[in-house]
Amino acid sequence: MVKCDSHGNYLTINEVGDDPDLLLDIPEYYETYRLRLTVIKGDMVNSTMTTLNTPYYN
Repeated sequence: MVKCDSHGNYLTINEVGDDPDLLLDIPEYYETYRLRLTVIKGDMVNSTMTTLNTPYYN
């Protein structure tokens, strides 16, 4: 999970798991976070990043 400032600059990167299944706690201010997925297979590395576009509701 990548925390960004209001301009989209990366502030912190935290690993949230390395298993096929993921239970993710959505931060209260999810608009400032991005989710980065990196897949490594042999000598190939693929990475993608997306917004947390699912609002959190109690």
